Amino acid sequence: MTSSVFRDSFLSPNYMTRQRLESSIDLRKLFAAIDADPAIVGAGVVYIDAQLRMVVLREFQPICSIAPKNVILREAPSYVGRVEFARQLTNEPRESQVAFEAVNTALACTSAVISWIVVLSGSALSPFSFGVTGVVAAISFTSATASSIQCLVGGQRTRNEIIDPALNDALDSEPWYQAVTIGLDAVSLLGASVSALATIRLVNATRKSTGKTLPQVLKGLSRQERAKLTQELLSIRHPEMTRKMIRLKQLAGKMPKRFTPAEVKQGTVLQIQDALGAALGVASSSMSGNIRTVAVGIYEEMTE
Repeated sequence: MTSSVFRDSFLSPNYMTRQRLESSIDLRKLFAAIDADPAIVGAGVVYIDAQLRMVVLREFQPICSIAPKNVILREAPSYVGRVEFARQLTNEPRESQVAFEAVNTALACTSAVISWIVVLSGSALSPFSFGVTGVVAAISFTSATASSIQCLVGGQRTRNEIIDPALNDALDSEPWYQAVTIGLDAVSLLGASVSALATIRLVNATRKSTGKTLPQVLKGLSRQERAKLTQELLSIRHPEMTRKMIRLKQLAGKMPKRFTPAEVKQGTVLQIQDALGAALGVASSSMSGNIRTVAVGIYEEMTE
């Protein structure tokens, strides 16, 4: 839900396409039909209309495999007949490559938007930052920058595939471009690792102090539960201090006794958004260069 909101606001021309699809296609039935096949259960679902506008109907879920798989629904242009369109998809590999670049771009751009929203919202300064705040903030900023560059590069590659595919072939053969791509992927993966660690620690701290899951935390905590969660998070953030020292600082007013409901909700939402953005960044990075497409309309990561 969160990712679809960010995606529609960032890629505004796709909003009407999404609305049209949701009103004309039974998405639950579509997803059920895809999930009935064990080979692609949980696969991401992407729709590309006749104008090459792309809408992600469902994100990839690692059920059928760890490597990302996507089912591409490609709408035929109005001027192309059904048989001719099928022939084009079968015989023209560049048609598939356009779809591939579009999917990769959407993942990178969605990741970039979410990353920047998290950075600009001050996630590193929120009560849920787990120590070494400056380092984490720098990594988050760098990861968001990398996703933004991947988004711009992906957009240009998609344009090249439509206008002059040879430009992408020339780029792929350049050593400097290969080095830059590997560097961007490495930065995205580093940001994902930091987000994953913070999210895991938040989940563990929440369960230990309140016995509740993150969705339950978003619904609200009692004063006592917020006090316990505050104590647990402060202990993680300041491992050099004992609980007694933390308690003394709380009594002196140098540390909060309990986070407010708004702080708890904001911190939890930002952490979820950060983890989501990182996951999309990893998905985008995993699709760059070292994989190939298999079958018409279904894309998955494979070792060369």
